[in-house]
Amino acid sequence: MKNVFKLIFFVIYIIIIFSIGKHEILGLFILFNLLVSKILNANFFEFLKKLKLLMILVIFTTIINMIFGNIEEGIVLGMRILIAYNFTYLFSATFDILEFSRTVEIILNPLYFFKINVKDISLIISIALCMIPILSKELEQTKNSLKSKGYKFKLNNLDLYIKPIMISILKKTDELEKTLIVKGYQE
Repeated sequence: MKNVFKLIFFVIYIIIIFSIGKHEILGLFILFNLLVSKILNANFFEFLKKLKLLMILVIFTTIINMIFGNIEEGIVLGMRILIAYNFTYLFSATFDILEFSRTVEIILNPLYFFKINVKDISLIISIALCMIPILSKELEQTKNSLKSKGYKFKLNNLDLYIKPIMISILKKTDELEKTLIVKGYQE
């Protein structure tokens, strides 16, 4: 039950971050995130390493909002994304995929009244979360392989990146389907 409250708190926290209007309150959320990071002994360097990947999106979103909105709105949106990412990082550090899957199943349990199989939804979420690191490794391997062959990442070379990854995804999906059938998971 503790995990259910943790997930609900996480969702509400993220919603509040993107709905508050005062910058002072946003500053309190930054302090709260820092406090939670300290309490959980979160690895700050690991966070920065993962944040480096997200910074392109944050900078792009901030610039677009500065161009089409105003400068203050763009900066605040960038801060909100960073706060949400930090809290998501802390949340994922305290949850493993199996716990998350069971928690989603508990929260979605009322859907049984509408004849919706919650276990299938939970399984889909678990598989999707497990595939993220695998796909990340596949992308890195493809990038390194093409880099060693002298290709640089350009839009006209995009098909060289997408094809091997799509083939890998389809193979992994086929293997996963066969595994689930062998384990007796059929409707």
